[in-house]
Amino acid sequence: MLNQDLKILIIDDDPIYHLMITKLLRSIGFHNIRNIQDSVEGLNYLLKNKQLPDILLLDINMPTKNGWDLLDSLITSTVNLNDMPIYIVTSSIDKCDIKKSTQYPVSGFLNKPLEPETLKKILVAI
Repeated sequence: MLNQDLKILIIDDDPIYHLMITKLLRSIGFHNIRNIQDSVEGLNYLLKNKQLPDILLLDINMPTKNGWDLLDSLITSTVNLNDMPIYIVTSSIDKCDIKKSTQYPVSGFLNKPLEPETLKKILVAI
């Protein structure tokens, strides 16, 4: 059963992706969605917010600070990453990125575009 009250955070620099994923999430009943297009802003949000989102969908290829840098910063912070499932959502098909993701406390590595059934499956598990 889907918990439609989940707080979903999306950190991705692509505004088109934000529109698509937000539309998809709303179509399956989720409305508590926060979109952040700048990884530095996303990091600051996670560091300052006392209540973590229920799930983080994180891109890895972003300017300024990429997703790996953001994860490195979170690991050395006071944020408890075990309290928030993190899914890498990327257009990268590089096997090195997939392997690198196993070195981080992430729940999964997903390729864009996300299929509705894939999204439902990960949201049901939370």
